[in-house]
Amino acid sequence: MAKEYVFQIPTHNSVYIENYEKGNYENREIRVNYCLPEKGVNTETGVLLLICGYGATIDSNVYIKMRRNFSDHYNLITIQCDYFGSKYMHSNFSDSFKDQEELRRCFAENLTTAQISFSEELNDFNDMGIMQAIDNIVSTITVLGTLKQQGLVFNTNKVMIYGHSQGGYLAFLCNRFAPGLYNLIIDNSAWNVPKYLDESRLVLLRVEPFGDLTLDIEYLIAKDKSLRISTSIYDLNFLYKDYINTCQVISCHGVDDELVRIEDKRMLLKDIENMMLIEIEKEDVDGILFGSSEHGLGADFLKLFDLIYSEYTPIYLADFDFKKPDNVIIELENGRIIEINYDNLFPNILLR
Repeated sequence: MAKEYVFQIPTHNSVYIENYEKGNYENREIRVNYCLPEKGVNTETGVLLLICGYGATIDSNVYIKMRRNFSDHYNLITIQCDYFGSKYMHSNFSDSFKDQEELRRCFAENLTTAQISFSEELNDFNDMGIMQAIDNIVSTITVLGTLKQQGLVFNTNKVMIYGHSQGGYLAFLCNRFAPGLYNLIIDNSAWNVPKYLDESRLVLLRVEPFGDLTLDIEYLIAKDKSLRISTSIYDLNFLYKDYINTCQVISCHGVDDELVRIEDKRMLLKDIENMMLIEIEKEDVDGILFGSSEHGLGADFLKLFDLIYSEYTPIYLADFDFKKPDNVIIELENGRIIEINYDNLFPNILLR
């Protein structure tokens, strides 16, 4: 079985904190898990960053299984991090209600929906954007750098991302914010703009013996729009316009997705180089690989990866040198400029 390692790493300070640029890597840490194949790494070993979306965490059984199984089965170094604000994105809300009395009150008043809020802080909240992507980039660079320091040889020309929903969206951001670092994205149902920037997230909670209750969750970034660096920084159509994309992207998307219209996904991908859209229709739903043609596809994450990896993944020429990403400068629609600088290998964000 693949060997899994867990460690804490320093990561970029929150850009939402005043004077965040001072000592950019001094005040925050995140947890990173990575796996090495049981047989060890070799010149054909690739790298896979896993990014979970809403409803899952780094400790979800499916992600534990993917990290370990993919590492051994596909000869991959698998990486996953507990990124900025991800702890507010799970679906286990049993602790959101302090006691049974609160639930009894909800049902006694015939409430079908209850609002809940988290104690999100500027140093860790579901920002749905740049900080979440940066943590995943930092995790990738840190693990690869650590393994290189240990003298391990693997294919640095085969660095991939697999993401679902918000995780797929973050994969697009990682590629845009760290040009040249990633070679392939496998995306399941990513949106062009995060859904919950302007809408509440509704989650069905089934409570025995009371019944069903819909939880209405409004995140800090939706409540306080002043936190947003700009509107365009969240929009993949804006970020990828005129961008020369060298990373192959394979997107699977359901034609009946009500959260992310298939028309919007087609519009995003049609003018971008090296991108493929696989549209899942009702007749593709087999109850094994795909459970629906809606958001997330009801997909078996392991089987979906196997399908894409075995049938669509190109052969990557071997390269064993780790190259730092290209620097990034993006002019935003509100006149601001975001620069992501890799002169010291790790990303430094400058906003002006």
